[in-house]
Amino acid sequence: MVPLLFSGCEIDNYDEADGIITGTVMDVTTGEGLVTEQPNGFLIYCREDSWTASEEKRGQDFWGKADGTFRNTRIFKGSYSVYPKDGPFHTADIDTIPVEIRSGKEAKVDFEVTPYCSFSEVIIQQSSTNSAAIVVSFKVTTNVLLGSDGDTISHATIQNWRLFASNRTQFVGANVFDTDVSSMQDENLTAAQADGSVTITKTFTGFKAGKTYYLRIGARCKESPQSRYNMTRVVSLSF
Repeated sequence: MVPLLFSGCEIDNYDEADGIITGTVMDVTTGEGLVTEQPNGFLIYCREDSWTASEEKRGQDFWGKADGTFRNTRIFKGSYSVYPKDGPFHTADIDTIPVEIRSGKEAKVDFEVTPYCSFSEVIIQQSSTNSAAIVVSFKVTTNVLLGSDGDTISHATIQNWRLFASNRTQFVGANVFDTDVSSMQDENLTAAQADGSVTITKTFTGFKAGKTYYLRIGARCKESPQSRYNMTRVVSLSF
């Protein structure tokens, strides 16, 4: 008789990661959601605090969206410390927010951040003299983070700007753009242009009749993680 061999099966007793966290990273200079690159403009980090010495401490991060919102539906239940990171914004003034994640429930948390630089008086329009061209004009200002005593906590050093344009997708940006109608290289700024006191104006050509283009301007600061851009909202133009 052949002996029967039995092997034990370990049962996975871990709860499913079905907690939900949503929210918005708000731009304090506009009072609206932070406009960033698409994809991968910033990260939300969730560090689990509800653990014991006998358990492995868990944490995870996930990408936010281009309009500043974020959502993750696969978080383990527990107590977390949550904060945004790795985006084109100052981090010295960001408070970590405690969040309780419950199974099958949604927790909402919002943050306010100061972007490294901000745009104003942005105009992206078709040229009145050349049907294949557009004219962009804007001002850009670097944002300094000040403490309650007026001392500088964190500063930004703007390096350059670019126009990103594409007729292939509305998700135009640093990762998706058409080289024939976008900036061929980074556009440098003078000191006056970098502090928002001078309007920047430039003409771009090569746009084709019968096509719709999606366009936005990005400016990059030296301090930005992975050289991420602060962005304007996307504008569409039909030729």
